[in-house]
Amino acid sequence: MASSEDQQKKKSEAEHFDKMVSGGSKEVVFYDTDFVSKLAKDIVRFAIDKVGNVDGKKVLLYGSGVNLGPAIDFVNAGATVVMIDISPKSVETLNKIIQSRNLGEKISAIVMDCENLEFEDGSFDFVFGRAILHHLDVEKSLKEIQRILKKGGRSVFIEPLGMNPLINLFRYLTPSRRTPDEKPFNRKEFDLFQRMNFEKIEHFEFSLVTNVGIFCEAVLKWKLFKYETLKRIDDVLLSKVRFFRRFCWNTVLVFER
Repeated sequence: MASSEDQQKKKSEAEHFDKMVSGGSKEVVFYDTDFVSKLAKDIVRFAIDKVGNVDGKKVLLYGSGVNLGPAIDFVNAGATVVMIDISPKSVETLNKIIQSRNLGEKISAIVMDCENLEFEDGSFDFVFGRAILHHLDVEKSLKEIQRILKKGGRSVFIEPLGMNPLINLFRYLTPSRRTPDEKPFNRKEFDLFQRMNFEKIEHFEFSLVTNVGIFCEAVLKWKLFKYETLKRIDDVLLSKVRFFRRFCWNTVLVFER
């Protein structure tokens, strides 16, 4: 049984995202810029490609929020999709969109606690999540994901890293975009991943030099750099110098059962 502290944390998370969906959170600086939009699209496309062939498969969108985009991509590729989120408002919004687009036969959305999945063992071929694990008890969540994945199944997550001072400043200046309990990943999470009983684990980092362009555009209102130029620099640096990867903004995690 969950402790009262744990229950309060989950209640706080649900209320935070209910508020965001209802328009109660207005801080969008740093995140809603052209630079970040291009970066996000590149990362999401990379992560979806890492999921692999979903034709005829069942995909769980884990902590989905109100973003139907990945679900549409998976359905178009032949999958059946289940979306879960702890926020009732998010799920209500999702279901309205799903019904308005006549997608009810292929996509369903359910209110559910990601740390206590209400699915039978081996229910899904794939799990996909974006910026969700760092809100949770990571070890407990990954054990649940292992349980509901079929043998040979794969889970892919896009998660923030917490080792870049510039990005940590962004986070400090935009508190309403986060909940008190979320924790971007550091070395201890990567050590934990290696102790988990997955058949294979990979991670791929994004946005190092690109962060300079984000800062200039979002904070200083200077459009000094092109995203494509800084991305090319990132691609070279991150492929050549492994040490720099820890200072990136995001990582794509791939776990195979």
